[in-house]
Amino acid sequence: MKTNLWRTGLAIAMAALLFGACKKDNNSANGSSSGSAKMSFGLQADNASAVLANNETSEALVTQASSGAGSVTWTSGTANISGFNFEAKRRGLEVEIRSRSMASIDIFAPVPTMVSSVIDTGLYREIEIRVMLSKTSGSTIPLTLKGTFTTSGGAAVPIELDFNDDATIKAEADNVTVDNTTDITTIVSMHLNKLLDHVSASGLEAATRTSGTIVISSSSNTSIYNKIRDNIGNCGGFRGFNHRDRD
Repeated sequence: MKTNLWRTGLAIAMAALLFGACKKDNNSANGSSSGSAKMSFGLQADNASAVLANNETSEALVTQASSGAGSVTWTSGTANISGFNFEAKRRGLEVEIRSRSMASIDIFAPVPTMVSSVIDTGLYREIEIRVMLSKTSGSTIPLTLKGTFTTSGGAAVPIELDFNDDATIKAEADNVTVDNTTDITTIVSMHLNKLLDHVSASGLEAATRTSGTIVISSSSNTSIYNKIRDNIGNCGGFRGFNHRDRD
């Protein structure tokens, strides 16, 4: 009899313990969040023109640009983005949210194409937004830019960048509070002038031309391409978070 009572008491204690553990896990998963919101991400080009230095130093740093130096103006661009990463801290814990991919995005469009993800409510700090580009063996490469290179003598030459490598465009963002009454949009700027850091006018004038166009890719004008590849991670900028009432 005593054995049966002991077994019954043990079973009740274990059941209570399991119930308490399950309840604790649920509270831990939900935290103090009272809901969720939608956060939308976009990528848009700016600073499309860059004045170039005439020459490079032996350390591969460009000299100060003069008024007679050449310039590049990008006029169109298409990106294939493998995803946006939102990394931050919420209540002291690291949080990472990733969006789905986006194909054939016009980064010169006045109204950027957006992609959204669900995010829990709360205050987010130490935010970094990353635009992920992924190398591909297909035709939909991560980034294509087209424009015009104007030589120091004033001649206009078509120029094209075909970027096909893994890369991350980073932008540090302000703190943001996510509530359950509004959704949030944010745009990462792509400062195109920064792509051409350490690229000189003389280097572009000496570049190989394909049917009259300066094509910069992993297989054409590779020294210029490698400089752009080194620069692309530092060309991101943050424009702020915009709260919008839900429909």
